[in-house]
Amino acid sequence: MDVKKKIFLWRVIPASNTRIWEAAKLKGAYRVSYADAFALALARETGGAIVTRDPEIIEVCNSGRFLLDQIPSEWPLQAKK
Repeated sequence: MDVKKKIFLWRVIPASNTRIWEAAKLKGAYRVSYADAFALALARETGGAIVTRDPEIIEVCNSGRFLLDQIPSEWPLQAKK
């Protein structure tokens, strides 16, 4: 990643009507935020995995309908000094 050259390891995906409706369906089916539902819908569409340690998303992924790459609970949130 090079911010000055605007080279990133991610890309922006537009919120099409289809994606919005898929996220809304997931929001209605599971106890997740709309943002999380959108991430789940996009992962399903692209065949990508969800990388998280959010318990609500993990619960949805454990239903077997989504790929999950769970961040270990002992993973440090801040660098050690």
